[in-house]
Amino acid sequence: MKIAPLAEHREMIPALSRLLHEEWRNLAPWRDLATIEARLERSARMDSVPIAFVAIEDGGEPSAQRA
Repeated sequence: MKIAPLAEHREMIPALSRLLHEEWRNLAPWRDLATIEARLERSARMDSVPIAFVAIEDGGEPSAQRA
């Protein structure tokens, strides 16, 4: 597994949005899938904060492991 800036893996935003929505949709900030995608899009940059990072499995998929 590796950790990389989301800005380098923008193609993962839809999958990450779905994972976040599935896990947290009962909480107000995470109820709307489009809102989650927009939030990740805003954080998928390297020139200002917040900066989002993604954990990527060896097979190239975003990690959905839970602690």
